[in-house]
Amino acid sequence: MIGVLGIVTFKIFPALMGGQKGVVLFYKYLAQYLPVSLAVSKENDSKEAQAYGLTAFPVLFPNRRIYGNLTRLFKLETLVKSFDAQVIITEHSYPAFLGLWLKRRTGKPFIIHSHNIEALRFKQMGRPCWRTYLTYERWIHQQADFNFFISEDDQSFALQEFGLKPEKCTVITYGIEQESLPDLIEKSTLRKALGLPDSELLFLFNGTLDYTPNTRAVKELVSYLVPQLANECSPFKIVVTGNRATSELINIMEQCPQVLFRGFVNDIDAYYQAADLFINPITNDSGVKTKVIEALANNCTVVSFESGATGISKEVCGDMLQVVANGDYSAFAQKIIEVLKKEKTNTPQSFYDSYNWDNIAQKAAQYIKTVVQQHG
Repeated sequence: MIGVLGIVTFKIFPALMGGQKGVVLFYKYLAQYLPVSLAVSKENDSKEAQAYGLTAFPVLFPNRRIYGNLTRLFKLETLVKSFDAQVIITEHSYPAFLGLWLKRRTGKPFIIHSHNIEALRFKQMGRPCWRTYLTYERWIHQQADFNFFISEDDQSFALQEFGLKPEKCTVITYGIEQESLPDLIEKSTLRKALGLPDSELLFLFNGTLDYTPNTRAVKELVSYLVPQLANECSPFKIVVTGNRATSELINIMEQCPQVLFRGFVNDIDAYYQAADLFINPITNDSGVKTKVIEALANNCTVVSFESGATGISKEVCGDMLQVVANGDYSAFAQKIIEVLKKEKTNTPQSFYDSYNWDNIAQKAAQYIKTVVQQHG
C-alpha cells in the first residue's frame, strides 16, 4: 500500500477556518484510500487529529519560524522510514523545500498541494517580498514530481508562468462533505434558534477578519453597500461572522445599525441556511474562496465580485452564483435587489458531484499512485 506523509507548517487542529478545513478534510478522505500520516507544526493538537481518523506528529515549527525546520529534517526522514511513506505531500509551496530535501535523502517523490499562488496573494496584499517569493515559488514547483492546484485558474497561471508540464499538474479543489442538497430547516425556525431577526432580510458575510481582503470588504460594506441598499431595499441586516476582528473593525461594525456582528460561530452552516444571500465583495483573486463553496453547499445564493468567484466552476452552480465587476458597489446592490425579486432556485446536483470530498480524494489518490509508480 502506498503510504503518504503530509507536511503542514500551520495550525489545522482544531479545524475552524476554511483553509484549515481544506487540509484536514482532504487528508480525512484521502485516508480512506491510502495510509496517511502527518508531520504538523507544534501548535497542533494531535488528539484533535484522531477525531478525523488521522495520525499527526506535532514536530515542526510554524510558518513564522519556518526555517527552524531545517533542524527537524532528520526527524522528518525518520517519519518517512518509520511509516514506509512512498510519497511526501507539502501543504502550500512555502514548506516544499522540506519535501525536496526528503526526496534527495530518501528517494521518495514529493507533491506540492497548492492552495493559491502565494506570490500573487502577497502582491495583492501589498507585500514588497512578492517578487522574491515568485522566484522561489516558480523554482520549487519545478522541482516537485507533481503539483496539485486549487483551481483551473491557478493551474493555468502556473503552466504559463512557472513553465510546468501539463502532465505534472492537476486540479484538486476545496471540497464539501455534503453529497446532495441538505435537508433544509425553515429560515424562521433557524433565525429564532440563532437569535437573528426574522422580520428583516438577512445578508451574511463570513471570514477571518484580520485577513486584509476580508477587513477591507467589511469596511466597504459599511461605507458603500449599506448606503446603496438603504434607499432601495426592504429593511435588512448584514450579519458578519468570523474571528480575529480588531477593536477598530468591531467599532466600525457596531456604529452601523444595519450590521450585526456575531464573531466566530461554530454552526456556520446554520447561518448560511438562515441567510437570504451570502455577499462576497472580495477583490483578491488568488486561490478559491472556501466560504463561497460552503455557502453554495448550504443552498445559499451568492452575490460576489468577479475576483471573489475566481476558481469556482460556475457552470455547475446554476443561478446560485451571481457575479458583478470588481469594486462596483452600485452594480452589487442592484444585483442583490434583482436576485431577491426572482424565484429562489436550489444548488444543482452537479455542484455536489464536482465538490464532494470523496470524489476529490479518489482523484487525488489515483494521481498519487501514478506518481509513485512512475518514480519507482
